[in-house]
Amino acid sequence: PVESAEAADLELGLAIVDNSLVIRTSRPVEDSVAPHLRRVAFDTGLISSIPLSDTGSSLGSIVATPSGRLLASFSTMEGVTIERIDQESGARTVLWSRRESDVPLVEMVAASDTVLFTGASNKGVWRIDLETGEARRVAGGGETALSYEPVASLDARIQSLSDIALAPDGSVLVSATTTHSNQVFIARIDLDASTIVAIAGGGTQLVSTEPVPSRRVELGGGPLLADGSGRVLAQEVR
Repeated sequence: PVESAEAADLELGLAIVDNSLVIRTSRPVEDSVAPHLRRVAFDTGLISSIPLSDTGSSLGSIVATPSGRLLASFSTMEGVTIERIDQESGARTVLWSRRESDVPLVEMVAASDTVLFTGASNKGVWRIDLETGEARRVAGGGETALSYEPVASLDARIQSLSDIALAPDGSVLVSATTTHSNQVFIARIDLDASTIVAIAGGGTQLVSTEPVPSRRVELGGGPLLADGSGRVLAQEVR
């Protein structure tokens, strides 16, 4: 049945909720130009649509919380929102909003009742409590360059971020540049200790088929993933 979903209709954006795969898609539903999602049931392979109300906003990242809530980010010329999506009706409930055009969401991840996201131009990582809607910056905004020695996460200088991931121990991984020289680091944020430390990047050696010490490798920035054993995988983008 999934053959009916043409690859050209699908954009990057996946989440697993209630034994279904939710996919962000660009094809209109019933001549509507509103953004919408497709849901693929794992047990049957059948595809259904989750149409979203058209508010003139652009659909960004989608993510599922461990408790099974489907969240999505939206942006307009006025600002950004993070909203909970009802999988049956497509109804949208705003959990957090910011009326500033310079806070576009790049990527977000969910842990328990918290969502963390990176902004393209706000040069930081933010944490939002989904129950209270309280948002606070947890990394970036300072003047200290990233290094292989831990520094206070709010003192770190972050020029840009390209991805964010959760490690099994609850720490946060980011792919970030820290200086105007565009050196890319993979850094680990300890939310309990409020520190950030580089774990790879900043060097001059290119990735090859032979092992390269993580401190010497030159990274181009790309998607991150941490597996259950704690290994960090990064896709190189050049």
